[in-house]
Formats: sequence, structure tokens, C-alpha cells
Amino acid sequence: MQACRDAIVDLNRRNPKVSHPGLLLSRYLRIANSDQSKKDHQDDKRKLLEDARQAAAPAGRLYQQFFQQWHDNLPPSARRTVLSVQGRLIIGLGANNVLETGITLHHTYGVPLIPGSALKGLAAHYCDQVWGEAESKFSKRGESYKILFGAELDSGHIVFHDAWIDPASLTGRDNLGLVLDVMTPHHGEYYSGKNHPPSDFDDPNPIQFLSVSGKFHVAVAADVDSDDGLRWAQLALDLLQEALADWGVGGKTSSGYGRLRPSTAQLSGEAARCNPQKPNSKPAAVRYKRGDRIRVKRIEDIAGRGKVRFQAEDGTIGHFGKPEFPPNAAVGESVEVWVANVGADTYMLTLRKPALKQERSFNGEKGKRR
Repeated sequence: MQACRDAIVDLNRRNPKVSHPGLLLSRYLRIANSDQSKKDHQDDKRKLLEDARQAAAPAGRLYQQFFQQWHDNLPPSARRTVLSVQGRLIIGLGANNVLETGITLHHTYGVPLIPGSALKGLAAHYCDQVWGEAESKFSKRGESYKILFGAELDSGHIVFHDAWIDPASLTGRDNLGLVLDVMTPHHGEYYSGKNHPPSDFDDPNPIQFLSVSGKFHVAVAADVDSDDGLRWAQLALDLLQEALADWGVGGKTSSGYGRLRPSTAQLSGEAARCNPQKPNSKPAAVRYKRGDRIRVKRIEDIAGRGKVRFQAEDGTIGHFGKPEFPPNAAVGESVEVWVANVGADTYMLTLRKPALKQERSFNGEKGKRR
């Protein structure tokens, strides 16, 4: 075994620019943990993790070509978006490997990815626990849940693709992609089940590992290329986005890892091609202000959760706040309403003209409106 290790280390010395992080992590640990001191093992592991992180950049240049092929081969019914990791992400932390900590990497290209099975499992659990709590059709026994995720006698009609990392997150200068990280258990013997109570006299044990940062391309697709299939695919994507933002995916989610939200930064060329604008996408800025009378069109509630939404002519989505009821308009029908309030990317609508601030003259009479 040691002879194999020595041969691999010698190979690495002659060809130090290995461009596959997964190969480095699984084959290039210099000495087994049991054959060296704790400090030497941590030093070797730190160097190995840094080598793997540096190898992600050259791997990304090759990966960029195949990323475009993956995008081009997505089915017509696919709905996709680009999500940014809020902080850090770690998938496969507890997987079996030669190190104490694992990470899920693409087998061929060695770059981070989020398996579609993990995304489907997260979405299914979130659908049952959160959406199912509000509406029974999204619970495990509900009809909508079975269409999305399947049942014992029928498979689901939505395909959750692996989420591929944006090539710019590997080749850019923002130190994204693979990131050196550390966790420090303070009570190792207690956590390992030994009869040792935790106390302030325990020794902290810093454990180094690789986590992930950057942007991921998330795609889901229906198994039929029809308008109905597109609606279900969009519903699944909305559900998945909400689950990723609220619950997160992967390990250490209780510590804030694994949260992904829509990217607000400029997308790379690949991301722009992979994220076409939807008809009801939100504009960069709202056009109207409080007190304006505008024409809005009722739009379909894609999520099927009974919400009444209207879209203004500038593309901004608006809604009516309680206790006011929205107008009785069919989907696609336009009505005239007032803007009661303006948010960063939404309108609060009303059927009555809102009162605007007025200034008073010295004799107490109302003056001109501001």
C-alpha cells in the first residue's frame, strides 16, 4: 500500500498540474492517518485541499465546453434558473472517502455539482411539510404531490436535473468554486458516543474541508412537451427555489450552509443563454408611483395556490392587500386600478384612489397636493 502511495506522490511531483480535484482528493494523500502524527496529518490534508482547490480552475476551462453541451441538450419542456450560493454549500460531507470529510464532485470533470436526487428529495419534503400544510393537494397523499414526485404505482412526471456550477465560478477571480473551510468540534469524545460528558477541559479539534461557493444552473423538466407540462415544470421550479432559499440543501444547513437564491449580479454568457426571460419576469425597476391610476392584467397563478395576481404594463406583479377584495376579472382580462403602495419589485393595488399627503396653509385650509 505504501509503495502505491509513494508512486503516486512521485507522479504528482513530475506532473504537479493535475486538473481533476476529485482525483487529487481520492488518490494523492501522502501518508495514511494512522501512520503519522495528528499535526502532520492535518498539514498534509491542508496542502491536499489547497491543491484540489487550485486544480478547479484548469478543470473549469475544459468543463465550460461540456457545460454548453448540457445546456443545449436540455428538453424543450425544461424550466431553468441561475441561483447563487448564499455563503457556502457542502454536498456529500459524510460520504465514504480517504479523508475525514467528503464532497460531491462531477465524476468526469471534477467540478462541484448538486445531484438531481438531492434536489428532488428536498423539493418533495418541502412540498409535503410546507405547501402540504396549507393545501392538502400538496401533501404526500395529494394529487399534485403525486404528479410532481410520483407514488407507489406511478412515477412522477417531473425530472430534476443535476445542478451544474457556472463556469465563471471556476475560472473567475472572485475566489469562488471550491473554498477552504473549517469546523471545530469541541467535544469529540462526547460526540463519538463515548462515556465522556462535555466540559470546558476538552480540546477543540479543527477539521478542514472543502465547501462550495458561486452560481448554479438549476433545471427541471416535464416528461411531456405541452403547455400543461410547461406549467407543471414551472410549478416544480418555483417549489424548488422556495425550498432552496428557506431550507437549503446538503450538509450543515442548521449552520446556514446550502442556501441558494436568484442571482442579482451580471450573469456570464453561458448563464444568459441558459436563463431566458419569462413573460412575467420582474423588471429592473418599477415605473409607477403611489396614487397613479394604471391598467393591469390578471395573470395565471402558476403555483395553483389560489393567489390573485395582476401584472402592470411595466411587467411588475401587483396584488391587493387585506381586507380589500380584488376585482372579479378572468385570467387575461385587464382592469384599471390605483397604486396604493410601491415596493422594490411589486405594487400594492387598490380600487379606491389613495389619499395623498396634503400641505396646509397658515389659516388651516388644505393647499395643493404634493
